[in-house]
Amino acid sequence: MSDRQNAQRIRRVFNWKGFLILIVGVLVVGGGLFGLHYSMVRLSASKMLAQGEKADSEGKLDLAVRGYSHYVGLRPKDMDVKTKLGKALAKQATTPIQRRSAAKVLCDAAGIDPARSETLREGARIYAEIGLFDEARDHFQILLARNPNDGEAEYYLAVCEAGRSEFAKADQLLIKAIKDAPKLTPAQQSTFARCSRSVCLS
Repeated sequence: MSDRQNAQRIRRVFNWKGFLILIVGVLVVGGGLFGLHYSMVRLSASKMLAQGEKADSEGKLDLAVRGYSHYVGLRPKDMDVKTKLGKALAKQATTPIQRRSAAKVLCDAAGIDPARSETLREGARIYAEIGLFDEARDHFQILLARNPNDGEAEYYLAVCEAGRSEFAKADQLLIKAIKDAPKLTPAQQSTFARCSRSVCLS
C-alpha cells in the first residue's frame, strides 16, 4: 500500500472518529440543556404554586388565580391544582361569563374520575345557576349514574329539564328528589333547601 493510500485511510478513520465525538458532544450538551430547562420549569412551577396557595389562604383571589394559572400552564395534568384554580375562579367571578369559565375549569378538572364527583358537582351547579341547562344536565346525569339516589343531582336535573321546557320530566325528577333528599349530607340538605326555596319563591 502506497504512502498516499495510507494517508487517505488514516484521514477517513480520523474523520469518522471526529464525527462520532461530535455526535456524542451534541447529545451530552443537549441532554444537559434539557435537564437545566426541566429543572427551571419545576422550580418555576413550584414557585407559582406556592404563591397561589399563599394568596388563596389570605383571600387574595387575583393573585391566587394568577399563581394557579401559571402553574397549570406548566403542569396541565395536575388536576388537584386545576381544581383549586376552578374554586378560586368561582369565588372571584361576578359575571355569568366568569362563572362559566370557573365551571368549565372545575368540570375539566373532575374529568371522568368518580373520586372527583364533588368537583364535578360544583361545576355543574354553577352551569345550572347561570342558566346553561344543557351543560349542567350532562354533568348531573353523570353524577346520578354514579349514585341513583343523589337527591341534589335529581333536583338540579329537574331544574334543567324545566329550563328546557321538559316539564313532565322535571316533575318526575322533583318528586324523586324530595324522596331522596334525606339521604343527602347536612351540607347538601342545606343547599337543597335553599335552592328549593328560591324556585318556589321565583
